[in-house]
Amino acid sequence: MTAPPLRWIAGASVLCLSLTAAVAIATPPLPGGVASLSGPGESTQIGVSDLTPPRYERDVARLVGQNLQRYHYTVHALDDEISSRWFDNYLERLDYQRMIFLQSDVDAFSAAYRETMDDGLEQRPALVEAGVVIYERYRERMRARVIAAQHILEAGVDLTDQESWVPMRHDHELPWPTTEAEANELWRKRIEDEFIVGLIDGQTQEEISERLTKRYERYLRSLDDVESTDVLETWLGALGAAYDPHSTWFKPATNDDFDIEITNSVSGIGAQLRSDGEFTEIVEIITGGPAFKSKRLLPEDQILAVAQGDEEPVDVVGQRIDRVVALIRGEVGTEVRLHIRHADGEREIVSMLRDRVTLEASAAEEEIHEIDGHKLGVIDLPSFYVDPTGDRDGRRASSDVKAALRELRSQGAEGLILDLRGNGGGSLIEAIDVAGLFLTSGPIVQVRSRTGEIEALHDSDPQVHWLAPMVVLTDPTSASASEIVAGALQDYGRALVVGSHHTHGKGTVQQVAPLTPMLPGRHTRDVGGALKLTIQKFYRVSGSSTQNKGVESDIVLPSRWDGLDIYESNLSYALPWDRIPPAPHVRIGDPTKALDQLKSLSSARVSNSEDFVQLERLLEEREALKLQDEVSLVLSERRAEHEARQSRAGTLEDQGHSGIDQPEEDDFILDEALSILKDLIDVGR
Repeated sequence: MTAPPLRWIAGASVLCLSLTAAVAIATPPLPGGVASLSGPGESTQIGVSDLTPPRYERDVARLVGQNLQRYHYTVHALDDEISSRWFDNYLERLDYQRMIFLQSDVDAFSAAYRETMDDGLEQRPALVEAGVVIYERYRERMRARVIAAQHILEAGVDLTDQESWVPMRHDHELPWPTTEAEANELWRKRIEDEFIVGLIDGQTQEEISERLTKRYERYLRSLDDVESTDVLETWLGALGAAYDPHSTWFKPATNDDFDIEITNSVSGIGAQLRSDGEFTEIVEIITGGPAFKSKRLLPEDQILAVAQGDEEPVDVVGQRIDRVVALIRGEVGTEVRLHIRHADGEREIVSMLRDRVTLEASAAEEEIHEIDGHKLGVIDLPSFYVDPTGDRDGRRASSDVKAALRELRSQGAEGLILDLRGNGGGSLIEAIDVAGLFLTSGPIVQVRSRTGEIEALHDSDPQVHWLAPMVVLTDPTSASASEIVAGALQDYGRALVVGSHHTHGKGTVQQVAPLTPMLPGRHTRDVGGALKLTIQKFYRVSGSSTQNKGVESDIVLPSRWDGLDIYESNLSYALPWDRIPPAPHVRIGDPTKALDQLKSLSSARVSNSEDFVQLERLLEEREALKLQDEVSLVLSERRAEHEARQSRAGTLEDQGHSGIDQPEEDDFILDEALSILKDLIDVGR
């Protein structure tokens, strides 16, 4: 059967509000032991379940398996290795902190399914029972945990016992509990930690108890609120992630939300979210949206509660992710307040005004800065955008940057900073055209397909629109198309790259294909959803991949992102870095000739900057927290630790972050980049 045309997602790393939820579901408790763990080819009986998949879902599973092994960039067979990754991913999506299943559950599942789930997709119809059986046990255990948690709340908590708690059990590879009693003890400690955090935040014990009671009541009410397609999405999403972090299957409703985000037809905060066990986690920030403008939200932040304006916050821990999204979305101009737990454990309330992510919100902007008699231009480019109608003559990043360069030249700018911080990507064509504004014609990027074919993509415009010295300013959220531009300008010797150690490291291209047209039979509605899979990799003209390693800075500046595991290389099964032959190109300059001198001048300024000194304190504090395996469950000790940490951190809590009612603070990272540009001009003279 001929596949329908695929929708391109060329080079973009922030595109959709992902609803790949792993949520609790319910059925009557299963008999003791693990139910129906038969292998592929055998008759698998799920028993009494509302999750028994219809025939078309089995066909969907088979299609996903076929397309992944045929069209994914790695050309990796659906074999025992993939099955093992798939199995681990699935358990992580259900029980990331290893507090719900028992070790006996995991052992039995592993023996039955770890190396056989791949075989099930070869059957006709495909066997999807592994996903359902594991999910059934998950919701049985989850119900037991919730009931135990309610009893703990009723009995009250003791915050004086000399005990400790390991909040990140998965990171420390701790085993699952072996007994129900051991599991309940973990939940007791978790509840005591919730009380301590709430009391330190200024809540009363009664308020905390009421919030947690409502949370667990909601858990129980939601246990029946899942369909077979929800289980299938979690299960097949885990399969896609066994190939690479960006491949997944969207169920039909999720695919609808994907399209909504692409067309910007719903207002919200502009963030890509995912479900991580009980929590809704921010994956990426969409350029130009309220979350981006707030400068307070980061990848890996967890959303604990959502409030509308001045209303009381709604606790969303354990909520289905689609319901969390519904709370966040709303009318343009209305306020939403997110209660956030940052990746370093600190909590914050972030206020934003809802808006649509429009082309204007992410358009290039230029300005002039005067430093020691020098006029220096800055172009802030939040994304590589194109006209949403597809009109080549419409507004797009390259034409706006060209106009900005014209304006800066008219004002006498002697140098330029191209600010790509926070730029998560966009149009590949626009990235090539933007890089081409600073170069004569030649290759900008190379693309390698799964078959090994390599194509060099060229700038076809021989005109150079900026000849003066320039700096490209990046950070760890500069990804994909941003890395193509930064890498090309660095490889040609056209610009210095300044920023954190390296950019994000996303050097892959994805396609999205609807599956309903590929299913056997006729379907009057979307039942197949869509498959997103990685099909190509990007390479610089030097031959180096941008995957995993990103683009390394010529001059490194401390960044508020330091110490956070937000890079591509931190993701499980990220494709590796590699090299291909370089594309023929000629370096047109070498701004690194005086690099040692430029580094020395910058280092002296950074060392004497109070802003950078306070930032360094925050980074040291973050690193200390990461090394802290356990936290005390004694309230007095935790309160003292919190107060000491606040004192050490000083007043710089967010490095230039601002809420909707606060003025923007100085961007001292940009100030230092401007000083580096001034030094580059002076050294050149």
